[in-house]
Amino acid sequence: MTWEGELYLEGHNGTFTSMGEHKFYNRYMELLLRDTEIFYYVAELIAKKRHSPSSTHEDIKQMWYIFLIDQFHDVLPGTCTKLTVDDTRKNFAELKEKCAIIFKNSIRALLGIESEFRIERIRPGFDAVTYDTKKEDLITFNSSVLDREDVLQVKDISDDGRISFHSHRSPHLGFAQLGLQQTTQKQLQMTASDNSESIIIENMFYIAKVCTQKGQILSLRDKRTKNF
Repeated sequence: MTWEGELYLEGHNGTFTSMGEHKFYNRYMELLLRDTEIFYYVAELIAKKRHSPSSTHEDIKQMWYIFLIDQFHDVLPGTCTKLTVDDTRKNFAELKEKCAIIFKNSIRALLGIESEFRIERIRPGFDAVTYDTKKEDLITFNSSVLDREDVLQVKDISDDGRISFHSHRSPHLGFAQLGLQQTTQKQLQMTASDNSESIIIENMFYIAKVCTQKGQILSLRDKRTKNF
């Protein structure tokens, strides 16, 4: 019998990986390289005079080549040799470090600042943003091709770690500053009751009492209609 083309293995569908770490970094690096390349060129187009990148287009292209080699079909499922595993781990670490340098230079050029700043990658709705609201400014960067409107969870270290929630809109492929000065920080507060069996969640519209044991809403009051 002669077989032409790719051999299809029916029993190969849904194969589990023994290298979950590699799959995680594979997806993480896909997003990181994409964001790094996008804002590199945004800085080149908008702030070219201020942009002094340590890497060039060819360097970024080479970074993609290295990453794509690590997507070889034996790497992700974990059927490769230990030497390959060691190489890919090293590549991931080096690519992450290079991306951090390129991305930071691009952001510095876009914002036109010389002072030090820090960059955090967050998932709105899952991760809290921790910073000093009295001494620091918070600027969000959106690498999506769509405008985003998220509720940011802010942990204020200048106020004993008090948590507040703020609606924030970021333009597509752009950035925006979180205007805390225009937002009442008491817009949404969360406080525990005396017996710790329930929590009170309050914003500018509602006051909700939620059971901490079962997650049930015990009461919901509308402040606009004064339905108490």
